Amino acid sequence: MNNFMENLKVLADKTRINILKIIINNDLCVTALSSRLHISKPAVSQHLQVLRKAGFVSGEKRGYWTHYSVNKEAIRALAAQLLDLADSPPPEGLICIKTLPEETTEGKKELLPMWCQDCRQQPDQLKAKL
Repeated sequence: MNNFMENLKVLADKTRINILKIIINNDLCVTALSSRLHISKPAVSQHLQVLRKAGFVSGEKRGYWTHYSVNKEAIRALAAQLLDLADSPPPEGLICIKTLPEETTEGKKELLPMWCQDCRQQPDQLKAKL
């Protein structure tokens, strides 16, 4: 999970996303990326270093320059993790009673002392509201 969170942080930067968009189908060097993004070469290099460390891009030396390409498998793996997250059931004890259908809670309210972070109320106060 920690690697998942770190990868999301890496992709939370607009410039890094723009770099990925530009090199998704075309390998480019730092100079070409700098020109297209209108930012300095050192800034592009810093972003590429972060992307490389996370495994989202790789570099290939071609003569004097290094050309960068996207590791599409790394992006697909992160996307699969996000899909798994979207399809996973909520953790036990973290369901807010207010979101349950009425027929589910009818006659069982005293057995459901669960609430969400927004509802952070004592179970007695929650039962009184129901």
